This record gives sequence, C-alpha cells and structure tokens, in this order.
Amino acid sequence: VEKHGGTVNKCIGDAVMCVFCQPLGCTGHARQAVLTALELQDLAARFRQGASRRFPGLGPDSFRIGVGLHTGEALLGNIGSPERMEFTVIGDTVNTASRLEGLSKDLGWAIVASEEAFLAAGPGVLAGRRAVRHVKGKKEDVAVVEIVGIEKHQEAA
Repeated sequence: VEKHGGTVNKCIGDAVMCVFCQPLGCTGHARQAVLTALELQDLAARFRQGASRRFPGLGPDSFRIGVGLHTGEALLGNIGSPERMEFTVIGDTVNTASRLEGLSKDLGWAIVASEEAFLAAGPGVLAGRRAVRHVKGKKEDVAVVEIVGIEKHQEAA
C-alpha cells in the first residue's frame, strides 16, 4: 500500500481500509489504488500457490481477496469524542468502497471498481466484466467494473 502512495487507515477483522491522496492536493490517487489492488491480487495468488504446496488438501478457493475501489470526497481527520478519538476517513465514498468490496464475493471478481474510480485511474487500466448493482445505502445503482490488469507500458505513467 505504502509503495503506491497509500496509507493503511485501519484493520477491521479480515479487512484492511486504505486511503490514497491524503490529506489534500495529490493527483493520481485512483491509479495508485489500482496498482495496489493488482499487486495485492498477485501476492494473494502466490500465497495460494505456496499454501497449496504445503497443504495439498486446500482447495483453489481456500484463500481469496476482494478489493473495492471508489473515488470521491471524504472527511479525514480526528473523529470521535475525548474518550475515544480516532484519525480516520468517513463518508459516502468510504461506504461505497466498502460495499464494492462486499460485491466482490457475489460477482466473483477480485477487484471491483466503481465506474468513477475506473475512469479516474486513467489510460491503460484493463477492464473485464461490467455490471450495474444496487448497493446498500445508495439510492441509485452503481456501475461497476472488474479490474483485470494494466498495460505494461502504462504502469510507469
């Protein structure tokens, strides 16, 4: 995450919440998030291969990841009360990203990005399947894109 300019904000059970482009003024945050998601997907595949060699009884779905990517405005800062203060990020953008991660299981996609995040990531990001889904907390359905890769010559852009 940090390699691509992100920050791990918190760990929630088996989930990791990461933020890109904080606090203000950076560009390229969606692309950084896509590069991170693709690298996490690769690391998970290598972990699965090693685990299946060490534990032959494990099935191919024994270790999977799901990543939800969304872009937009959010509130970042110390949030809470004097008794329990936490530096975090909140808002509809964060909730939507979390809901997209949840969709990864239903859709069977490792990386689920909103159409906004896909477009903001710039040229060379390779899309797989597309869908429109209702996500909890949103009145309008969300257009989602499966991220499957990035063109090699675009990676450094």
